[in-house]
Amino acid sequence: MTHTSSTDGFSPLSDEFYRTYAAHVKAQLPGCRDIAFLNPNGTVRWSDVDASVLDERLLDRLRACLSATDARAQLIDPARLLAIFPLAEDEQTLGALLASIDLHECESTDDAIERIRSRLQPLLDRMTRDLIETRRPRSKADELTDRTKELQWLYGVTAQLHASSGETAAIQSLLVASVERMNASYGALVIPQRKLNLRYASRILADDDAARAHQHSLRNLLAHMRRWTAPLLLNHPTLGPPGVPLRKTLALPLVELNGKLAGVLVFYKPLSLPDFGRRQLYLGRHLARQMEALLNTRHDLATGLLTRIAVEQDALHIINTRPEDPHCLAYIDVDQLHIVNDTLGFDFGDEAILRIANLLQAPTLPDDVIAGRLAGDQFVVFLPSCNSIHALQYMQRLERAANTLAVGLPSQRITLSVTCGIAKLRRGPSAFSKALAAAELACRTAKAQRRDRASAQPRSAAPPSARA
Repeated sequence: MTHTSSTDGFSPLSDEFYRTYAAHVKAQLPGCRDIAFLNPNGTVRWSDVDASVLDERLLDRLRACLSATDARAQLIDPARLLAIFPLAEDEQTLGALLASIDLHECESTDDAIERIRSRLQPLLDRMTRDLIETRRPRSKADELTDRTKELQWLYGVTAQLHASSGETAAIQSLLVASVERMNASYGALVIPQRKLNLRYASRILADDDAARAHQHSLRNLLAHMRRWTAPLLLNHPTLGPPGVPLRKTLALPLVELNGKLAGVLVFYKPLSLPDFGRRQLYLGRHLARQMEALLNTRHDLATGLLTRIAVEQDALHIINTRPEDPHCLAYIDVDQLHIVNDTLGFDFGDEAILRIANLLQAPTLPDDVIAGRLAGDQFVVFLPSCNSIHALQYMQRLERAANTLAVGLPSQRITLSVTCGIAKLRRGPSAFSKALAAAELACRTAKAQRRDRASAQPRSAAPPSARA
């Protein structure tokens, strides 16, 4: 195995850095036998290639491709080729990956290169960014340029998210993109009050122990964030739970509008990879702010439920993807909340709203429901792929569960109750608003007839009268 020191303006990187990337390349390409990383001048920086493969004339031809942007290859024998993949950014060559790869049967060299490049490109992009982080010295102008690139990337990603904001996975998509951009192996977004726990393990840099590291460190991270509400950058950890490998960590706090900690956005990577640096810290701060904005737009701060517009976006997305299925919308109103506020105070009124909000999920309702808070004591629940009969049964179950709740001091307890209205939700102009108005009318009718009842949308123009 050959190793050479760096003399091209890069900070020296450990053999483990190249060994890690070599392992990931081979994981992406099962037919890859040997790997070498070249310096920009064509010398071998690190290699596990058999010396007999590195014919100097062949290498000279491949080195000539270092200034090119496309991959090149030469056949070693009819079933094997030696390919070179430049690592470059902004027309600056940072080096190259050299790989000996078995050809598929009846596969041409051009087809093989295209197949290999498409599979390796995300990994090559990550390694390029890691190499950029090792350049020295870094001027102020370089840092400003890096920050501009990160903001441009973030703008592009969030623009795509807003374009498809009807998808429930909008925030998950941002987390996925962030993990890859950060050159991390694992990322998580945790908002305890909203019961939000999103995680993503990189498909490019496999790291089997990262999930365990996150599980064991989460409580301490949240405690640290509650105390300091500031980013935590930990590149050289020395202590950790027994049996859990240490990980480089970058954690960013997410803060609510009232200044309290909402949760944490955290990234991990193996110790063999370059440190999280200023560039990642800068991007991380902006990612946290972007996620705060998304959460505040899509979530009600008091209950953690979705907002009305977020429920509508997600519901219409599901309706458009499942147009043949029946779908229902439920309008839910807490009965006589003003009595709780007047008798016990607004703190107990807020507690009543929160306790009802906690019922709008499994096991009371199906796992796939989308629940939101409209305003005050009014809620909306979208029941996908659910007919009106089953929707009515779910709302009856919700009413029974609400009747088991009470707020107030032991000497002055008030039992809670809700009234629900149900409407079918179909495709069409203003479909959500029309269904919500019909469900609200059904709820008001049920409330007028007798509180603590659910009502289904009428089939005719007559007032709804069906009750649980």
